[in-house]
Amino acid sequence: MTDPGRTTCIDEAAILVATQPGAAARLRARHRSRGDGCCTGCGPTLVPWPCVHITIADRADHLKPRPTDHPATPRKRQPPTPRVGP
Repeated sequence: MTDPGRTTCIDEAAILVATQPGAAARLRARHRSRGDGCCTGCGPTLVPWPCVHITIADRADHLKPRPTDHPATPRKRQPPTPRVGP
């Protein structure tokens, strides 16, 4: 069980996807279920559908896109502190 206050890599990926317009829809377009229950977008390996990309897209849809949620968002630069003294 994970700590409720801690985000997982899936949560972080969903936050990033939520900040990119249309990203969740693009993931869904590529990662669809084949007739045999595997994912069409996960390559030649047989990955059961829904794959992790669909899980990320689903979580992203439940988030409000707020660019400040992701740690990679640039922050405003603070002016340098003037030095005092010799």
